[in-house]
Amino acid sequence: MYRIEDNFYDFPIFLGILDLIKNRPFNQVPEKYDGKRCSYGETRQYLTEDSDLVELILSRFPYRKDYRRKIEIGNDVNGFWLKPHSDHSAKRDVTVIYFEGQENNGTTFHYKDRDETTKFIPNRAVHFYPDLKDTYDSESWKHSVKKIDMNVRRTVIVNYVDNTWRDIENCYD
Repeated sequence: MYRIEDNFYDFPIFLGILDLIKNRPFNQVPEKYDGKRCSYGETRQYLTEDSDLVELILSRFPYRKDYRRKIEIGNDVNGFWLKPHSDHSAKRDVTVIYFEGQENNGTTFHYKDRDETTKFIPNRAVHFYPDLKDTYDSESWKHSVKKIDMNVRRTVIVNYVDNTWRDIENCYD
């Protein structure tokens, strides 16, 4: 269901990205937050234009003719969590790169007979492929994030989305 790649970026690139995302605002947990990232609304941070940060992030994510790249900065704060879900089926390839956080705040993957939580290790990439089922279908491959009990969990999420993705204004290309 998922694959881990440690030391994803060369160390100078990792530090450059970390330095740049630290200068971005925190994603504030809204009142009555329900565990869905879409509930963040206005505070979600998508990279849609050329910048030094985009250039560094995309150094490991080549352009693919049939897909758009959707890049999100997750400077998530105390109280953030994600309920078990599968990503939208238009997301064909998902990578979450860990930058700063506690070891126990990795992604949890839910199997029928067990749960597996990846350790949050800086410069670790977690790759996975969503299934084609509905996001909350009882048979879909689900993942989640346990509630954060700390100041910040910094991640970069890069998705390759197909042409059925609705929110293309949030995509880089």
